[in-house]
Amino acid sequence: MIGVLEEHQSDQRLGQMAASIIDAGAGTLYLSLMNDSPTSSSELSVREFFKRFPDDEACLEYIMIVRFGGTRFNCRKCGVDAKYYKLKKLRVYCCGHCGHHISPTAGTILHDTYTPLVSWFYAIYLLCTTPHGPSGKELKCQLGVTYKTAYRIRQKIRHHPAKAGLADLLRSQI
Repeated sequence: MIGVLEEHQSDQRLGQMAASIIDAGAGTLYLSLMNDSPTSSSELSVREFFKRFPDDEACLEYIMIVRFGGTRFNCRKCGVDAKYYKLKKLRVYCCGHCGHHISPTAGTILHDTYTPLVSWFYAIYLLCTTPHGPSGKELKCQLGVTYKTAYRIRQKIRHHPAKAGLADLLRSQI
């Protein structure tokens, strides 16, 4: 019973976190539930982070929610309120009515990257939840990428015009 209660509370916290990220204002580094303190007890733990974003599919789905409000919306090409379907092995969704493709990462810092989305999300998480953010060398170890890649990811996130939370990084146009 205690395990079920803890899991339910964890799910509630994740829902609050998603709402907080989506509502995060420009100029704030914000990945916590209630406040932006890096040492907050309500902060999303690493375990919860990887439970929420276990793979690239979950990350891409989150981007669709943040940028388009889900997978059902008016198609820009045909104008029909249609469900969009994920194409296998591509970071693209396809309109169920006319077949028009959209890329959720287009126009974001994640556009045209070969680095897995979960690595980007984890880098954003680390940069938002630690006081000064990890160094390029530390990111290299945490993400399992080359130093050059880690440094580039860190610089893109840190120097993004909004300097904001995950949702703002995904919403904005570069």
